[in-house]
Amino acid sequence: MIMESPIEKHQWLEQAKENQWLLTTSEIKAIIGVRPKTKKNVNIFVRGNWVFLKKGKIGNEIAWMVKKVSLSETESVFPRTRI
Repeated sequence: MIMESPIEKHQWLEQAKENQWLLTTSEIKAIIGVRPKTKKNVNIFVRGNWVFLKKGKIGNEIAWMVKKVSLSETESVFPRTRI
């Protein structure tokens, strides 16, 4: 299940966020097209204004909770570099 439409991707993520569903790594890859990866001892993966938080395991895969941050929140956490 690979999402073709960008709007469809956001709708799936919004639904997961609203329902507080935990998604597996493979489910997230199917939705956004990339595997969420983190550095050692880091439990967060950010893609655009979507934040994925490690919440344990579902079977042999990592379980992720989906959060959404506004642009202003994203910039305060990840400030842009000025040129």
